[in-house]
Amino acid sequence: MAQTTECDRCTADIPEGANSCAVCGFSDKVSHVETTVTARLRSQKRDAQAVIITDLDMPFTSMVRFMVKWAIATIPAALILVFVVWVAMTLLTTLASR
Repeated sequence: MAQTTECDRCTADIPEGANSCAVCGFSDKVSHVETTVTARLRSQKRDAQAVIITDLDMPFTSMVRFMVKWAIATIPAALILVFVVWVAMTLLTTLASR
């Protein structure tokens, strides 16, 4: 009689040498690969070190362009903030006048 192993997912009998379960399609090899990748990612996170930038070598014109783009990107955020404050002040003024 051929040896079998039990499927980790559905507990059906899998003949030895089969790549996947005939009932649910679960593959122990895929599970092993996923486990190995997960373990490798965990070890990378554990071994990660903080990065401290001590110098930024950037041409002046590139830095100016970067700062102008940064300033332009803050305009929508500032408008939203002004609108939220305006709504809050309107609500507080309305509630205070009652």
